Amino acid sequence: MWCNLRAHPSCTRLDRVLVNHLWEDAFPLCSLKARPRICSDHSPLIFDGGEPHTSYHHFKFENWWLLCEGFCEVVFEAWWLPTPFSKGAKKVAFKLKWVKQVLKRWSRDQRSNRHNSKSEIEGALRDLEVKEESSVLSEEDRIRRANLKTSWF
Repeated sequence: MWCNLRAHPSCTRLDRVLVNHLWEDAFPLCSLKARPRICSDHSPLIFDGGEPHTSYHHFKFENWWLLCEGFCEVVFEAWWLPTPFSKGAKKVAFKLKWVKQVLKRWSRDQRSNRHNSKSEIEGALRDLEVKEESSVLSEEDRIRRANLKTSWF
């Protein structure tokens, strides 16, 4: 769905997916979902092939961690725990490994909280999009949509 996001919007369905019975037989678990318009005037389409994803879980620093309350304290406490090594590269390597483990656990908890709030925001945006398809959004609804998009990030 595309929408020009004006007071009196023009909305139209631009994106289409073509599937035949051969495709459905070959990929019975696949699905396609439209996400709410957040960063653009288009609704992104998310394709899921239905197959389990196997990948290695490498450590990646996430920029959003810096925005979370308590991040610096978690790193500080993990870094300053005593180590079995007194000096040198082994001590640093041990500390880095320990901080990585602590951050992975901490991130999992934070991601769960963040995911729940993002799901609520996406649901509210989806409701506004459905409302917009059938009628013009009020000024209050347009302000609410803008606030929801801002808080999504």
